[in-house]
Amino acid sequence: MGISLSPLGALGVGQTAMVIRPREVVLAVASGKRHANCIRAAVDGPGALRGAVQNAVAQAGLNKKKRFGVAIPTQDIVFRFFSMPAMPKNEWEAAVQFEARKYIPFKIDTLVWDYHVSPGSTPEKLDVVFAAMPKENFQTIQDALTAAEVQPAFIEPKTLSLCRLTSSSAPNATAPFVCLVEVDQEAAHIVIARNQIPYLARDIGLNPRPATADQEFGQVGQSPVDDIGEHRLQRLFSELNVSIDFFLREYGAAGIGRIVLFGDEEFVTNAVPRLAQHFQCPVEVGTPLVQQVVQEGLPLSLATAAGLLHPLADPKRTPINFLKRGAAKPAGQSIKISTADTEKLLEAVRSPQLIVVAALACAMLGALHITTNQWVPSKQHEMDKLMQARKDVGWGLNALARTDLDGIRDQVQSQHARLQELMQESLGVAPKLDALARSIPDGIWLTQLDFENRLDLSTKLPVQLNLDGSCFLKDAGKELVAIQKLEKTLRDQPAFLEGVTAARVEKINVEVDGERAFRSFQFKAGSERRM
Repeated sequence: MGISLSPLGALGVGQTAMVIRPREVVLAVASGKRHANCIRAAVDGPGALRGAVQNAVAQAGLNKKKRFGVAIPTQDIVFRFFSMPAMPKNEWEAAVQFEARKYIPFKIDTLVWDYHVSPGSTPEKLDVVFAAMPKENFQTIQDALTAAEVQPAFIEPKTLSLCRLTSSSAPNATAPFVCLVEVDQEAAHIVIARNQIPYLARDIGLNPRPATADQEFGQVGQSPVDDIGEHRLQRLFSELNVSIDFFLREYGAAGIGRIVLFGDEEFVTNAVPRLAQHFQCPVEVGTPLVQQVVQEGLPLSLATAAGLLHPLADPKRTPINFLKRGAAKPAGQSIKISTADTEKLLEAVRSPQLIVVAALACAMLGALHITTNQWVPSKQHEMDKLMQARKDVGWGLNALARTDLDGIRDQVQSQHARLQELMQESLGVAPKLDALARSIPDGIWLTQLDFENRLDLSTKLPVQLNLDGSCFLKDAGKELVAIQKLEKTLRDQPAFLEGVTAARVEKINVEVDGERAFRSFQFKAGSERRM
């Protein structure tokens, strides 16, 4: 399951970082800034994370008391950036929870979450980075670490670990942003950060259907591209371009200072000069950022591990640490009282002051007992009178014959059975909204959502889910592609299509807002069965 590159005993344990990936667990151990050793343990399938973590820890011979950082994958992590009014620090947490509910399609009590607050663009605002993941997913990671008998110092998304590689100088609210891109065989992780804090984070797939070379990246008139690497490069360029355009339009007044690529060295080396032709800022290989942490032993594909080993600008606080709210409280802790503590307690009990206080307390309790014995019977008598004078609220049932009551009972049972049948036939709308939230590509905004699902005991009325949206990408062709992509993505989502017999984009219109033209669309999903 794992391969050790060199004996750890010769290195000595200096700094340690654990990176949990979807298919492997990596332990990186650095000896100062000179050299690092990597232990890899494969995650063979669902439920195999515990064994992989145990295997990696065992191969490393890791001291069980040693604290280290853990980076976790971002596929199930929700990242949101938003602003809120400036307020005292003791009010931040409540305000962040209130604001976060506007941006996440989950109940916040089902999540493990954390946030980071920094000064906004004006003194009246605060910038907030919010990150969350399902509690059950976090518990799986915790269980794996507990089984390996190790205790992490912090657990953060790999997004934060990559951001650590950016400048650790004093925070500068006007400095340009840095775009970090980590590429593997199937996906890429895009982060736009400043001052080691992420403002945008995206995961994109790099295995699209075959495209022609004149689509967005190649030269007009070229033949279709069949090379897998070229497909990945085109896909990366397209998503990177959309992400940067969106970010600059919404938040990035300071601009993007540079784009830095990490990952498979052959792909990255080939991609840098090609991407540099299409962006106004420098495009660089991330090797210098990794080597500022460890000069040898960490490949470019393990930039996340290098980030974990890199010091923060503010070492007193990890910006996002799921361990703060997600750590299970230890159970079964006993309180030990020494003999000396027992003697001190007995001595205090024998003091004259305590004896006087105890006597007064006994006297007060006695008086209260006498008063209660007189007051309770009186109130009980008043209650009995009220009960006797109450009106009959039995709707006349006590006057009905037994046969009439049996008929009412049968009718109620029939209605109850029908209600249960309707509940079993119904499909929850929450999974559909969750699938919708995960499917919206950049450049598309939803302006209205109508959901009709009437409850009728006599007939099954059709269900209708209507979406109105807009798309603005400065290019009519790209807007149509984005809308078609949304339609295809939703139609490929089992959670969204469950119980739906028809789902399609009904119409696309051209709208004009001032001098800016954009496209609006309607998407309809319908069913003869309740969702």
